[in-house]
Amino acid sequence: MRTDDLPPGKGSYQTSFHFLKPPSSIYTSFIKIKKMNHFIALNQLAAEEALTGALLSTIQTENLTVAYTHMKAGVQIPLHQHPEEAIDIILDGILEMEIGEKTDMLTPGMLTTVPSQVPHAAKAITDCRVITIFYPQRNK
Repeated sequence: MRTDDLPPGKGSYQTSFHFLKPPSSIYTSFIKIKKMNHFIALNQLAAEEALTGALLSTIQTENLTVAYTHMKAGVQIPLHQHPEEAIDIILDGILEMEIGEKTDMLTPGMLTTVPSQVPHAAKAITDCRVITIFYPQRNK
């Protein structure tokens, strides 16, 4: 499976942007894609600067939110928590991630599981590309 293709989902796809506002507030804006598309190239998604040095694109399905984040080295995502479970998949770079009381360095091919309501934070040690899958989908 190519990493720039996402598996098909139910319902129509949407792109959205999550703006992190320290320490943990998340604001969301959704833009609907007029034609449903089951095959999406990551580099074709609209992106917004969520934090200085961090570009974020998301896709909404009926049950999931998939976020694609490209972070420059040094970008820090502040400690926060949310009701959704999350899985982060590291595509490129080195990402330091804190989940609860544990911290680890993640490299390409590694993933994390973040339980609901568990505080977590991240820092891009090098330029990074990360896919995050949220279940259930992030609230609109």
